[in-house]
Amino acid sequence: MGKRSAIHSQSNPKLPPEEPTSPPENPSSSTEIPLPPQKIRKLSSKNKESQQPEPEPEPQPQVPNSEDSSIAKPSDPTPSETPNTLLPIISVNPLTLDGEIDLALNHLRSSDPLLTSLIDSYRRPSFESDPSPPFLSLTKSILYQQLAPNAAKAIYKRFVSLCGSESEVVPDNVLALDAAELRKIGISGRKATYLHDLANNDPTPSETPNTLLPIISVNPLTLDGEIDLALNHLRSSDPLLTSLIDSYRRPSFESDPSPPFLSLTKSILYQQLAPNAAKAIYKRFVSLCGSESEVVPDNVLALDAAELRKIGISGRKATYLHDLANKYKDGVLSDSSILEMDDESLVTKLTLVKGIGVWSVHMFMIFSLHKPDVLPVGDLGVRKGVQRLYGLKELPLPLQMEEICEKWKPYRSVGSWYMWRLMEAKGVVDSV
Repeated sequence: MGKRSAIHSQSNPKLPPEEPTSPPENPSSSTEIPLPPQKIRKLSSKNKESQQPEPEPEPQPQVPNSEDSSIAKPSDPTPSETPNTLLPIISVNPLTLDGEIDLALNHLRSSDPLLTSLIDSYRRPSFESDPSPPFLSLTKSILYQQLAPNAAKAIYKRFVSLCGSESEVVPDNVLALDAAELRKIGISGRKATYLHDLANNDPTPSETPNTLLPIISVNPLTLDGEIDLALNHLRSSDPLLTSLIDSYRRPSFESDPSPPFLSLTKSILYQQLAPNAAKAIYKRFVSLCGSESEVVPDNVLALDAAELRKIGISGRKATYLHDLANKYKDGVLSDSSILEMDDESLVTKLTLVKGIGVWSVHMFMIFSLHKPDVLPVGDLGVRKGVQRLYGLKELPLPLQMEEICEKWKPYRSVGSWYMWRLMEAKGVVDSV
């Protein structure tokens, strides 16, 4: 009877204190007088039809609590039975596995009818198919604590820049940054302690870069035959692109690209200007420097805001140009390092420059570096092209763009190029 009472009490665990309820009366609380086995059998037989078994109380939800006596401890009489009976551990597949979301939605529809209308009304759940390494995710979690999203993003970018790139956010590099360095980029002493504690307790620091973040080498679009490979891939992976590929001219990219510094200065000067006005200002700017080959950091820094204003460059853009030149002078950026960076590092490093945002970096990567797999999710022309191509009711959001254009990999730059052609033909965007 003692064992039966123990199991019964475990099926009614304590609820959290913030949700107090009146505990059900315990039917076994009264004193029981043991009867001989023969007497029990006679009473059971005699009252078989008249007595109905007492229904079991409806089980209450299990709330794990370190102080809850209902969770088996080494001193419990049957500790081996408790985990399997009360807290079963179920092994499940990750949600990124093919078909797992479908299984989840089917289960939720059948198990809870109230969820059906929500499932039908909202977009399908999505999770990153290539998650960040745990160490990187945990450092990001620490940095984002108790901060507004924009402030957190800015600090995180500066932190990644200190480490080198996201693939270099590893324990050794984090431990190399002292509290003073971290404080300069807005990380409090308390959070610096948290980061160092995490880095000191990571069991496999040396495995993180190679195991979790493989670096994939891809050829530039100017390489012989690369455009043919891209078009063949896009035809086979997305039939909707076939008609566009057949209808519009073949993509072309300059075989002799400009130096990165020159391309970035041009990008700054062209921002928010009509093409003809931008060309005129760019020509005057190059003339001030001497020639395009002389558009270098030292010469740009030698031009003060007043000189630049005379040729139509605003004070704000003068600040942007000087900040870019100073990043080169300080060794944060260089033409050679830019050419060697992976796509993620390019976005991280270049957006440190005032006046250069993610969109500008994406354009630079496609049209100056000729990177094959860039999807400018913030470009209005590309978004409108995807909306029209797939017949979407609303303009796709950046996350939706990533999902829809996944099939274009590793040639999303070329797929984007055709979105511009599509919208250019409709008169929505200027020629790109």
